[in-house]
Amino acid sequence: AGPLGQSTAGRAGNLIAYALAVALVWRVLPAGKRAFLALATVPSFVMIAGSLSADPLNFTLPALFFAWCWRLRVGPPVPFGPGRTAILFAFVVGLSLLK
Repeated sequence: AGPLGQSTAGRAGNLIAYALAVALVWRVLPAGKRAFLALATVPSFVMIAGSLSADPLNFTLPALFFAWCWRLRVGPPVPFGPGRTAILFAFVVGLSLLK
């Protein structure tokens, strides 16, 4: 495809990735799902998600980290083994690389 087709495919892919990330946060959140969905579908966020930029990560990655920590806090106590340590390490690295 030409430059216009590549740009359109990139924007569509970015919007699909944003929708999947929002769905993942929705699934992980223990409560407040309606409020999160209302915030995630604000027209300015959806417009940015449909652009060729990494800005949707600036919203979804911290939201996913918050949802994961909240789930750990309100859920039943579970030992913090190597798997959860790896997830925490991935979040820390990902969040530190945002801007």
